[in-house]
Amino acid sequence: SSVQQLIGGFPGSLYDHSWSPDGKWLAVFSAWSEGGIVYDRADKLDIFDPSTGALRTIVSEIGQGNLIWSPDSQWLAFTKAIESGLFMLNVNTFTVTELLSTEHGYMLAAWSSDSQWLASIQNPFMGFSPLYLANANTAMTTELVPAADFRSIAWSPDGTQIMTTVYEEDQAKLVIVNLSDGSTRELFGIDRVDVSEREYGFEHILEL
Repeated sequence: SSVQQLIGGFPGSLYDHSWSPDGKWLAVFSAWSEGGIVYDRADKLDIFDPSTGALRTIVSEIGQGNLIWSPDSQWLAFTKAIESGLFMLNVNTFTVTELLSTEHGYMLAAWSSDSQWLASIQNPFMGFSPLYLANANTAMTTELVPAADFRSIAWSPDGTQIMTTVYEEDQAKLVIVNLSDGSTRELFGIDRVDVSEREYGFEHILEL
């Protein structure tokens, strides 16, 4: 019923934040800016503990990225535009491990329900990428499925399968990936709508 300031004193912009699922931690992306210009080299990732008011810097030069908490709140996956890649923070030890080095700073990633596995793809708007799978405990990353134009990641509740969207030249397909052997199964595909026909295409979908 009231507004309370949690953190203050950042010399610039706060442009992203994310609570851990258990509410014990707040991850914060901030950047030093001047005259409306944001300086990537000054972007940093901090972890805030609301119970003590302590703010701890995890990475001091990160560039813009995204934050992905594990369901059990023990791991924070994040991307870095500087030294591009996918990284993982252990909030118990505050150690950072690099899971994957990429050519593009942005990655799409999602945790399994048991917080043991992190599936990821490189920037889905920059072309083809393999579907990667990282183990949280060992920090080992493997290529689960060869490169394709992946656009999404969604885990099954039991953590045994991943559903993803795969774009091809004329079709968009919904595909299931089996974690045990990396095999894939197409659920269905739809014709991709040309830009000139997009408005009609959406109207047609709504009618269906």
